[in-house]
Amino acid sequence: MSDETLTRKSATELANLIKARAVSPVEVLDAHLATIERVNPKLNAIVTLAADTARAAAREAEAAVMRGEPTGPLHGLPVANSGVLVLARMMAPADLSRRTTSASSSGTWSL
Repeated sequence: MSDETLTRKSATELANLIKARAVSPVEVLDAHLATIERVNPKLNAIVTLAADTARAAAREAEAAVMRGEPTGPLHGLPVANSGVLVLARMMAPADLSRRTTSASSSGTWSL
């Protein structure tokens, strides 16, 4: 499936494709990262891109799918978070608290 095809699908469609093993979480992530690389220089919508962290999480999500483990409804989907959130192991923007928090594993990851 092409990058553009994957990035135009809804979360429900992507989750169903991942569950059916028609695409992998890594493929979905790579498609979204390619789009970000192409359009973000003009938009500047993604300020902090955690691509390495996202790739590691995508590989873990893919392994869980391949092992047949139970997964949640958003398992394997990339997520872009707003700057108003304090993310696990990531510093928040300067105008927010400098503290970090722990996050539970939900099978999604932040870009």
